[in-house]
Amino acid sequence: MLRFIAARRLRHPQHDVVVVLVEAVVRGRRIPLTGAASAIDGVERVSILATLQATNVFVAGTLMANSANGSSAQ
Repeated sequence: MLRFIAARRLRHPQHDVVVVLVEAVVRGRRIPLTGAASAIDGVERVSILATLQATNVFVAGTLMANSANGSSAQ
């Protein structure tokens, strides 16, 4: 299960970034995932990109582990 925890926009004269925190729960174990993206393209759009950045590696790793164990996603 993936769960959104928080998002923050961090503004600095030289940087404008959105950082997100997502939590994966696997067999009762909580795994924090983070992502960040430049807010130059709009806060809404980069919030989605940062969330995808946070979750993509986890989801890809889960799919690879399931594939190695002989499971198939149908």
